[in-house]
Amino acid sequence: MENFNFKKYLAEGRLFEDDDITYALHITTVEYDNGKMGYMYEVVDLDTEEEVGSEFGFKPLYFIGSGDVNDQQVFKDKDFNSIKTYGMYQDEVVNKEQALYIYNGLLKGDDFFGDKIPFDPRELAPM
Repeated sequence: MENFNFKKYLAEGRLFEDDDITYALHITTVEYDNGKMGYMYEVVDLDTEEEVGSEFGFKPLYFIGSGDVNDQQVFKDKDFNSIKTYGMYQDEVVNKEQALYIYNGLLKGDDFFGDKIPFDPRELAPM
């Protein structure tokens, strides 16, 4: 997350502002153009289902596998160029702070069972 300044966002209050958007962590089953199956995480506006996480530091995350903590993260334009999505969407309603907590945890492979986020988002990935 080299482009995201968490302290700056806290100072500006942008993580906590009420902007009338309901955010959801969206998990989608994908097939990469190299034939491998996996899933992606993104934060969407629950009303429009448009990706909005990139606006506050949660860029879509792509993985190969079925939701295991050891699943390999892959990167667009490096490991694949395009994806086919399948209709297995699952949502967990989150706010910006929770989304960024999840984002950091997914990148580090953290255990999510704690006070802030009582679920592991990898459990929402398709099996």
